Amino acid sequence: MDVKRFKVLHLGNQCVGKLCIVNRFTNDEYETVPCTVGTKVRVQNVQRRGQKYKLAIWVIPGIYRDSERFRELLRHHFRKSQGALLVFGYDDRKSFDDIDYWLREIDEEMTRQHVILVASKSDLPEKDKQVTRTEAEMKAEELGIPFVEVSAKTGEGVNEAFNQLLDMMIENMQVNMK
Repeated sequence: MDVKRFKVLHLGNQCVGKLCIVNRFTNDEYETVPCTVGTKVRVQNVQRRGQKYKLAIWVIPGIYRDSERFRELLRHHFRKSQGALLVFGYDDRKSFDDIDYWLREIDEEMTRQHVILVASKSDLPEKDKQVTRTEAEMKAEELGIPFVEVSAKTGEGVNEAFNQLLDMMIENMQVNMK
């Protein structure tokens, strides 16, 4: 059986849990990790709709986001990317406010067609959240992209986010083949 490959970017500000989410998806494990400084790549084989897929998931650090060198690297990472999970942390208002920045970067380099807004740390008590679910849903609707809540700690929503993105990419691939 032929294996189809997709390159997926995991974008968002520093310390929102991007690598933890990817580790949960690829290894079904959770451990707190320091904020990512360099780009990390994880590969996950997935079977969907009777077809095998290999996802190369690129975790892009948000720490250097304002430097010109980072912007050049970011543009490089966008090349040949078919989709992106745009992550903010429920406990980090700035990461939510910066969604527009990340979407501008996406719009310059690829299509918004395969982007999902992901709220991380959904397991937090409401009192510890700086962003509400309603705000996040409204933002996703305003941007015209799907929204998913995830918790790397509990695993809630993690597979759903990646599978939803994969389904979007598969559908587009099938449409383009017709």
